[in-house]
Amino acid sequence: MLVANGDKVLTVETVGFADRENKIAMKADNLFWIASMTKPMTAAALMMLVDEGKVKLDDPVEKYLRSLSSRSSG
Repeated sequence: MLVANGDKVLTVETVGFADRENKIAMKADNLFWIASMTKPMTAAALMMLVDEGKVKLDDPVEKYLRSLSSRSSG
């Protein structure tokens, strides 16, 4: 985990193993392949729009994606 503000890194912490079978501890500079990040990135972007007041979570999706409206498929 890394926490930073606009000026500096505030903290870096690691937990667990980089290699569980060989009991090799996690290090801050370990690299991992992270697959299928589309949903978490989209959710984070949506929540940023919510914070900015550009989207409301209670609105129907058709308000923003008109192609999903039942009226548009007729």
